[in-house]
Amino acid sequence: MRWRAALIGGAILLACGCAAPLALMPVTPLLSAMLSTRGGDYENAKRIEELQRKGDWAGLARLAQAMVAANANNEDALILLGYAQLQLRDIPGATETLTRATRISPEEIDAWNLLGEAQRLSGRPDAAIRTLVHATSVDPSSPASLFLLGEAYQDAGSVERALVAYNAAVELEPGMSPAWFSMGLLLKRSGRREEAAKAVQVLQKLDPALAAKLAAEK
Repeated sequence: MRWRAALIGGAILLACGCAAPLALMPVTPLLSAMLSTRGGDYENAKRIEELQRKGDWAGLARLAQAMVAANANNEDALILLGYAQLQLRDIPGATETLTRATRISPEEIDAWNLLGEAQRLSGRPDAAIRTLVHATSVDPSSPASLFLLGEAYQDAGSVERALVAYNAAVELEPGMSPAWFSMGLLLKRSGRREEAAKAVQVLQKLDPALAAKLAAEK
């Protein structure tokens, strides 16, 4: 079984209650394992670490494409490629790649989560909701799935469902700062400022920069 590092995956393209990608923030713990664990061998793992550290997503895409060329059914390579395509804003390419990954390996939670995010970023929140609801059945213990589901519900205009999803995410992973931020932002925009203040308080311990950003929101 692949080593599951406890939510230390690295930044992926997500929105934090808005259109701006959360990749602009520091490490976003939304993958179930480090990208390097999907390299298949020591050399690839080191190369993936280097590419990720540099933010060389085109280089990561080339490496993943070479892995896919060697084995078209390599779900790890497809997830790496889909991740890189998301970082490169190639949303159609990511959607196609990650759909293949879910067909080859239906139990891969990262593939479902990334696919849902690709669908959301393409302006299809309803498709993202369906994908991410399925993801929660694949792994009910995945806070990432619930956070992303909250983002999709928010894009679809379903405020209460989004808040339920964010709450479920932080119940599973109390340290998930993106979920606290998105929840607090949505509460503020809904006029529930006292409830939003709790999210600010939590974020002051988890991520002071995010806390300040949320507190500054009108």
